[in-house]
Amino acid sequence: MSNQILGGRYQIIRKLGGGGFGQTYLAQDLHLPGKPACVVKQLKPKVNSAVILAAAQTLFEAEAEVLHALGYHDQIPRLTAHFQENQEFYLVQEYIEGIVLSQAWKGKLPLPESEVRAFLKEILTLLVFVHDHQVVHRDIKPGNLIRRTRDQKIVLIDFGAVKQMAFSHAEDPDMIVGSSGYAPPEQLAGAAGFESDLYAVGMMAIQALTGSSPKHLQRDPHTQEVIWRDQAEVSPELADILDRMVHYDNQQRYPSARTIVEQLHALEDSTPPEDGGKAWQERGDYLLQRHHYREAISAYDKALQVQGEDAQLWFKRALAADSFQYFEEALAGYDRVIQLQPNHCKAWLKRGMVLENLQRLEESLDCYTHVVQLQPDNYWAWHDRGKLLEALEQWDSAITAYSRAIQIKPTFQLAVESRKRLMIARGQVERLLQIGHRQEALEVVLQLRQQQPHNVHYQVLHSLALAKFKRYDEALAILETILVIQPNQFGALVEKGIILSQLKRWEDALTCMNQAIASAETDNSEQTVALAKAWHHRGWLLEKLNNPEEALLAYHQALELQPELASALAGKSRTLEKLQCEGQMPVNEDMEDSTVMTGGTVVTTEAPSLLSALALAQSASPLANCHSPETSSSFLMRSGLWEKVRNHSVLMMGNNQTLKINPDDPEALKARGNVLMALGRHEEAIAVYDRAINRQPDNPSLWCCLASALVKLKRYREAISCFDRAIHLKPESHVPWYWRGRIWLNSNNIKKRYIPWKRHCPISQTFNLHCAIGHRFTICWIN
Repeated sequence: MSNQILGGRYQIIRKLGGGGFGQTYLAQDLHLPGKPACVVKQLKPKVNSAVILAAAQTLFEAEAEVLHALGYHDQIPRLTAHFQENQEFYLVQEYIEGIVLSQAWKGKLPLPESEVRAFLKEILTLLVFVHDHQVVHRDIKPGNLIRRTRDQKIVLIDFGAVKQMAFSHAEDPDMIVGSSGYAPPEQLAGAAGFESDLYAVGMMAIQALTGSSPKHLQRDPHTQEVIWRDQAEVSPELADILDRMVHYDNQQRYPSARTIVEQLHALEDSTPPEDGGKAWQERGDYLLQRHHYREAISAYDKALQVQGEDAQLWFKRALAADSFQYFEEALAGYDRVIQLQPNHCKAWLKRGMVLENLQRLEESLDCYTHVVQLQPDNYWAWHDRGKLLEALEQWDSAITAYSRAIQIKPTFQLAVESRKRLMIARGQVERLLQIGHRQEALEVVLQLRQQQPHNVHYQVLHSLALAKFKRYDEALAILETILVIQPNQFGALVEKGIILSQLKRWEDALTCMNQAIASAETDNSEQTVALAKAWHHRGWLLEKLNNPEEALLAYHQALELQPELASALAGKSRTLEKLQCEGQMPVNEDMEDSTVMTGGTVVTTEAPSLLSALALAQSASPLANCHSPETSSSFLMRSGLWEKVRNHSVLMMGNNQTLKINPDDPEALKARGNVLMALGRHEEAIAVYDRAINRQPDNPSLWCCLASALVKLKRYREAISCFDRAIHLKPESHVPWYWRGRIWLNSNNIKKRYIPWKRHCPISQTFNLHCAIGHRFTICWIN
């Protein structure tokens, strides 16, 4: 299988071993940076029947779960993946660099009793952890123990759950789980328990002391007990412990690995060193490294009698207590360290872990919070903080913590999986889509729709997920179904606009976005954010339609609602740059060419830059009265920039409230018409202005507004009639005279346009016109 790629990412390097149940290979993970080494374990049952394969699959999943739960221990390889391919099963585990004990012992047995004691304490302490998780290894032997190169610790591999299949259908003794000489009688009979693992460890210790393989040791023909003492140099105390561990009757063995560890501790030589505190500290370090935790605690206690303010001594003592699962004692030690050194990050981290083991989750969370404050880039601390927040049902905060861990280390797969799992559990479809988990998002939304098939929000999310797969027709069909029943459903309109954008149907998309904005509500912050994004998308569409001025105004509106919206800030910057590169503001044929100043002075100016126009517009009064001298310039700017830059949604909300109380309020209707004009919805604006005029026919301002909307639609004759009506109502106002002349200018009727302009000049006392005839030819009227 050399160079073969399994699971689409694991390239086989060489074979490590194998047996009746499958093969084990060294591989490299092609998907991770540096292509790190890993171990791929293949399960290959001998019996190829449907029943056996089903059993194999069940037990394969069982071992995967076991390894996932146990992989948090430093001396058990971490499971990184499991998968099936071509009806074969594969586990992918962390690669442990080291040497298996069966090789390490070659030519070195027998071992002295002191080394055997150390070996027993290490492997039995590891079994305490395994058995506490209600797991029986079933195949402990020298070939399944690795002496790790970097620290010489023993690592336990090859758990036997995956081997325990329904092979009893085939009468093949080779298919029994366990290894000859190390498996006790009850395991060979198919009834393995915790004491079975203790038997295997005892046989390994006897092998280390005698140098003889368990298969070569004699047994008493009457009791079936192993005969071995005469082949070893061993103390009676240790021999008694081993005899009980390998008792033929499993009921006569020790009840737990922890009990044996405690008895071995009692055999330790406790002769005190002679060099005071430092010597006791060194002895404690040695014992801690050898996992003799109780003796290490005693040594550190004696060192602390001399060096009671040494924070590092307290930390080591707490570590020893923690490792021996004396959690309350460990907590007291970490508290003392923090008292001596408040910013001792490792003490805060370990304190959080201990509190978590004690189920004091709120206090544990405080510790992790302190750790990430001291070390903001500690991705493990962010992940563990996320776990605690999840346990405390603070879902959003947990996702934020996982995301922070991923931000620090994008390849941190554990955090990626934790975040994805939580998002799936919480039904957070949009967030799953945002981080690229589109398949999971689609599966979640389908489940949600099964639970609530008529929920409009879930229907919109369904369309959103389908669009990520470019299944646009299906997505649009869902949205059209919603809009038939609720034509102004904001979310459906926005999503429809986005999908039409992806199909490059810019005009249709803009129509949807306009309708969504007109129907939007902003009763809460979520609605405000959604409306801001709709305004942003409107700006983007207007850019696509080569209308940068209107796009700029849409981006401005989005930022009024959500000032930190990055995409709108980028859009605003982009359109500003484009307009400034053009050298001037675009001048439409119905845009004002002159700036009328108060105070009796007429000035001739160049067309204003975009920035100066913005500044001028923002200095004008909103909803200017065209008949007020103080605000005449603001009114003349209405067809230019001011009405567009203004916060349309705020205006719309305000006059909506007014119109609810009085549907025919002329000022509210005028304000609504102004907003519709700014949105380019001129026909609707005309209808609104007509309603206002019906209520207040003698208001010249309303006639001017109606005329400006008619001009936008090039309905010039009707517009002139409206300006005539405004002039009739208030002859001294220069504005309708001016705009009436502009209409004649556009129709090239020079003779007729002269009369309204001449009428306009003495009224306003100030007049300046940039004529459209020629790029720089300017006519100035100065009185």
